[in-house]
Amino acid sequence: MVHPHSLLVITINGAGLFIETVYLLLFLIYSNHKQRIKVLLIMLAEIVFVGVLSALVLTVAEIVFVGVLQQQSSMVAQPKKTLYDFTVMDAKGNDVDLSVHKGKVVLIVNVASKCGLINNNYDELNQIYLKYKEKGLH
Repeated sequence: MVHPHSLLVITINGAGLFIETVYLLLFLIYSNHKQRIKVLLIMLAEIVFVGVLSALVLTVAEIVFVGVLQQQSSMVAQPKKTLYDFTVMDAKGNDVDLSVHKGKVVLIVNVASKCGLINNNYDELNQIYLKYKEKGLH
């Protein structure tokens, strides 16, 4: 894929514009009056069409761009959440507000509490808790 601002695109477009300009000048020099008027009217219509189309595209692009900026600014304006802004469910189904643990060392483990194989994990977690509770683990 060629980038729209690459030298290749600029060269091709520039050469095309030059060739079209030379062709148009030759036509205007060597054509009769009636043909010149007809071609100039067609060119005028094309210029008006391109101008209207450009204005329409720029208007739509501005509307979309402003919408995207507003969406991004509303996303940025929201405060970032921390661990302490959440409420989770414990193994017994009770809601636990994590803000009660603010300022404490916390080990959070997500387990499949309804799984029969979890008992070994609870034993291991309890051992970790017993080992580190004196150092502030909650």
